[in-house]
Amino acid sequence: MSIKISQKKAVFVLTNLIMAGIFFMLYWLSDEQNIKQVAIFGIFQYIWMFVSWFKATKNIMNIYLIFLALSFFFYLGQPILYLFNIEVTNVMSINTSPFTITQVNTTLKFLLRAMALFHVGASFTIEGVQVRNPVKVNKKAMVAIGKLLFLISAIPAINFLINSLITTFTVGYANIFESDFVQGAGVDGGIPRLVAGFFDSSLLLLILGNIANPKRRTFWIGFSIVYSLLMVISGQRGSNVLFLISIVLLYHFSIKPFTKRQLLKFVWIGLSGIVLLSLISSTRNMALSNIGFEQILTVMSNNNLAVNLLGEMGFTLIACTTVMVFSPSAIPFNGGATYINSLLTLIPNLFWDVHPAAQGGVDQVFKSFLFQNSGIGSSFIIEAYYNFGYWGLLIIPMFGFIFGKMYFSIIKASRDENYLKLFMWLSIAPNLLWFVRSETITFWRNFGYYTVIPLIMVALYTALARKMNPSRINSVNNMQNIERYN
Repeated sequence: MSIKISQKKAVFVLTNLIMAGIFFMLYWLSDEQNIKQVAIFGIFQYIWMFVSWFKATKNIMNIYLIFLALSFFFYLGQPILYLFNIEVTNVMSINTSPFTITQVNTTLKFLLRAMALFHVGASFTIEGVQVRNPVKVNKKAMVAIGKLLFLISAIPAINFLINSLITTFTVGYANIFESDFVQGAGVDGGIPRLVAGFFDSSLLLLILGNIANPKRRTFWIGFSIVYSLLMVISGQRGSNVLFLISIVLLYHFSIKPFTKRQLLKFVWIGLSGIVLLSLISSTRNMALSNIGFEQILTVMSNNNLAVNLLGEMGFTLIACTTVMVFSPSAIPFNGGATYINSLLTLIPNLFWDVHPAAQGGVDQVFKSFLFQNSGIGSSFIIEAYYNFGYWGLLIIPMFGFIFGKMYFSIIKASRDENYLKLFMWLSIAPNLLWFVRSETITFWRNFGYYTVIPLIMVALYTALARKMNPSRINSVNNMQNIERYN
């Protein structure tokens, strides 16, 4: 079996290396001013990446495919609209940006080359997953720590939700920096924001810890969905949509796998989600308390919501172009400093609106070239460019390797019923997925505080409980296993 897997992996890696080389050559030969030509090449590149990964894994519920889908829309969104001569009016576009077609096209080719290398890096993670003996996990400890973190983080998290809703309804999300409820930017500061970050972790622990209790499990899943949807409605879309994806993956891999028919229903849910996100995008910058239902219907009828959403997601290309145009001409390459700063964010941000380590991040440095107040976003790819120039492409395969490893780790944790390992990956998944339009500056802070600390707390609780009453720990685990299989 291992020989077959090794042969399959070798063929997969070699094929992807050849395909990456072909696309590199196509981008090198393409016309510098022909974005449509590059967009067509990009579409075929994504078809290759999607098909090859699906054939290698035979699994549609696939976090790697989710990341590919996100990168497709964020990097190729506007070029696809440009390909079909569809005007983008809700955000700055390829036609209305201060950059030339050549500059935008150069950035697009850099992003597509990087994604080809990303896929090559993921190729090295292909492995066979064998069914193993279930791992004994103290679910009682997960529930106890989940409850503790929930009690600590619920008030600041819900307060943040309420303030976000008030801001959106009274002055509009676009004016958040001028409202009475400024939430901060970058690596947000203050003890309440630091503590509120444990809220999502507590919900994952409570769901997985109650995996053998259908009523409690269902309650916490429902609570998580409602909370996340309210956050989305308040304008906080990205991270909360990705947290919902974590909940979906949790259900599929730890409770009950979705059938093919159920997966088809997700297509309709996805289309409905696009309409909802587009509507939120079109209305969140208005003071919703000042507009009525008729005005919302007018917005829906006068705008192609799908085009607006694709244009807004595709703005990431313009943000990345900003970096390539002004670095190193105006802003010198950073020499890897943003990755060091990511480690520095482990120092609690208790005294600043924006952590000093985040001041050198891509968004903070380059946003003033386009806007005065709001951020522009970025990408883990353009962050690599900002640090090392075109040599930054050399580190992109490492990111692909991480995402490929994450997929197989989730699969193995599911089959082993290793709920702590599943928690680890699902808690950090939203942050990793958001690399598609953000830099890595917050990674170590989020991983250290909201993944590692809860895991340490569960381990300490388990060790303490075992020391005080070892027989009860064993009996609890046995009862939970019996409940699950019944």
